[in-house]
Amino acid sequence: MTLASASPTYASPGTPSEGLDVELIDVGLGMATDFRGRDVRGKAVIIHAIPRPGIISLMRSATLRGAIARSGDEGAAAILIVIELPGNIETLLYSVNSAVPTLALGSDDGATLQRMLADADVGEPPRLGLRLDVQEVEGLTTAVVFGVVPAATEDAEKVVIVAHRDAFFEGASDNAAGVAMAVELVEYFSQVPRSQRRRAVEVIGTPGHHNRARTGQAWLEENRETVLRNAALLFNAEHSAHALVDHWGAALHATNSLGPFDWNVNGSTALLEIANRSFDEFGIPRWAQMRGLGGEISRIDDLVPSINLMHAGVLLHSNAETAEAIPAAGLAATARAYAKIIDEANRLSLSALVSQ
Repeated sequence: MTLASASPTYASPGTPSEGLDVELIDVGLGMATDFRGRDVRGKAVIIHAIPRPGIISLMRSATLRGAIARSGDEGAAAILIVIELPGNIETLLYSVNSAVPTLALGSDDGATLQRMLADADVGEPPRLGLRLDVQEVEGLTTAVVFGVVPAATEDAEKVVIVAHRDAFFEGASDNAAGVAMAVELVEYFSQVPRSQRRRAVEVIGTPGHHNRARTGQAWLEENRETVLRNAALLFNAEHSAHALVDHWGAALHATNSLGPFDWNVNGSTALLEIANRSFDEFGIPRWAQMRGLGGEISRIDDLVPSINLMHAGVLLHSNAETAEAIPAAGLAATARAYAKIIDEANRLSLSALVSQ
């Protein structure tokens, strides 16, 4: 049999050139009690991960509860993380700091392995054949893309909108939605007569952070003085829309409404009030508690007034994150909310936007 959904975690080490032929063992959620009395040394360990919305590094219980690290510490030869969502979704996890080959599996493939283990004769457990060839290529280059709607005067302040351009799989939410919104905002503000533009609008399309070097984040930090020169307001255009997804019976279904956003406003009370009014006016759902998140702008978002709105649901970084999962009306609403914030903030001086 073939595990069709198998996807290596980011930066997973490969196998020896001849591959692995190892015994399979299932440790459930991978908690300390699941390992008690179990010998996993030299075996392929199966861990069942419960997805949850939120911070990328903690979105799966296998990371949150230390199951992956525990497997490595106990001597596992390989780790298979079953993402317990209906179907056979392919998921590309960020680096999980594993020293052995580590792959994510869909729940259908996980169920197949469960049946094999349950049906195996005592003393003759199933074995896994695995070969993972990994190469790290050096010397590659990329680029940063700029778009500018100039202000009425050359020395005017500017509004900066950052949208990272890389993605896993189709990447409809992360980050095609953010790029689409950034482009739409440039088109919208370009229609304002130049003589009426108090501030320039600058869009920066970065190489992103779906790479070991976190290239986009590093570039923004290294060039922060240039990027933020005369900046009155900084926006992150990232994960700008995704359908609300939930279980209905045994299946996973998308709704025609937006899923809730994490959000953060760094600035004055006046800026916070503008953001909240705008989000409410266009029906942008968000968690009641504002959080300190950053995404692509995480290394510079505290240097100038900034606004961040990001959806991080259970389908993030999976092959289910397709255009069909993005409500068009929801993406339009997010873009309109950002545009309204810019319009209203442009009536205020920089000193009125800065947190006192």
